[in-house]
Amino acid sequence: MKDQYFGDINDYRKYGLLRAIIRASGLRILVVWMLTPDDGSTDGKFISYLEHPGKWSRYDPVLFTRIKELLASGQECRVGLIEGSGLIPKAEYFSSLVPDTASVRSSWFNSLAQRAQGSDFVFLDPDNGLEVKSKGMTGSDHGNHLYFQRLISSEGLFNALKRPFRC
Repeated sequence: MKDQYFGDINDYRKYGLLRAIIRASGLRILVVWMLTPDDGSTDGKFISYLEHPGKWSRYDPVLFTRIKELLASGQECRVGLIEGSGLIPKAEYFSSLVPDTASVRSSWFNSLAQRAQGSDFVFLDPDNGLEVKSKGMTGSDHGNHLYFQRLISSEGLFNALKRPFRC
């Protein structure tokens, strides 16, 4: 996740999904942005959906309108805008940048595990998605992917929570 792409079509979809989960379940959600530094590129800035309210706003009119307002406000694009909007009710956020080095990343995951203790549901939002074979866990762009090992290892997030999932 990069601040520079706040409000794009993928954000609209994932915020809508989170809002639907909360409405249906009442779960306490921790949203983990897995932020990486902005890179100055315009790749991924897909906001043309906002020019087609007939097609998109019907899924979540409140969310659609508010994202459009936030982007039109002239404020710097950043995920903090959604955090402060109240659009994802009951959500808490973990917004620390994912560190570049492997040793500091372990500390980041430990902090995340501590923060997740009171949550019913943890939503992880990596910049480029799940791990891929061509990218190892030790590279400088490791923070762009979510590696399964970080979740299931002895110090991983699932073990750190030490409680069963409940439905």
